[in-house]
Amino acid sequence: MAAHPDPACGPARRPAPRTDRRRRSGPAAATGPVTALRVEVRPGRPQPVVAVTGDLGARGGPLLAALVEYVAATAGSPVAVDLGGVFSVDAHGVAPVRHSGVVVVAASAPVRHLLTALGAPVVSGPVPGPRAAAPGRGAAARPVAGGRPGPAG
Repeated sequence: MAAHPDPACGPARRPAPRTDRRRRSGPAAATGPVTALRVEVRPGRPQPVVAVTGDLGARGGPLLAALVEYVAATAGSPVAVDLGGVFSVDAHGVAPVRHSGVVVVAASAPVRHLLTALGAPVVSGPVPGPRAAAPGRGAAARPVAGGRPGPAG
């Protein structure tokens, strides 16, 4: 190290080098770090349930919307959504469940609070029976044992 002109000040120190010179911009800078979110389709009777666990924010809303759309296209609607495992939520995250054709079968306290504040119904109960998928969307139903229709596949 180079000596400082005034010996009483001690040796000159350089600032620590920056290891990350990139500037954060865009949604990641505004919303902070990504937190855990799990969205899955669980088999259920009479139809599958979309189950969500974790932080359902603006980043998770599109994922939930895609899975709800997929289940509606393949199994019919209404689509059952389980939000009982959600510990953090915002209005963007719950937007996909506020549409007709989606039934919330379980909701955590933060989800119930937000849906109530938004004026949306909070329905908890049994999984509803499926209605046929719209023509041209998803696979057609075929009869299974017992004469009840089931998903093609």
